[in-house]
Amino acid sequence: MKHSGQQRASVRIHYTPSALNILIKDKGKGFDQKIDVNAEATGEMKHYGIAGIIERAKHIGAQIQITPKLGEGVKVRIVLNKNQPVISQ
Repeated sequence: MKHSGQQRASVRIHYTPSALNILIKDKGKGFDQKIDVNAEATGEMKHYGIAGIIERAKHIGAQIQITPKLGEGVKVRIVLNKNQPVISQ
């Protein structure tokens, strides 16, 4: 709600014996991925929540795909394969 400006989002969780798939979608503000990639490279990243999601996904060995569309919302897909090793600290 805070970042997307929306009251609702959809969350789909699909479990199979080989993987856990999570898809989160909203129809909020979205953002321009090209601008944010450049901001990350220059240290001016403004989407720390997304950076945290990416870091956590990598920490558990999951694959993550974030698809933003400015003015249309964001899709976040996370896939955790059963045999993927978890990174320990």
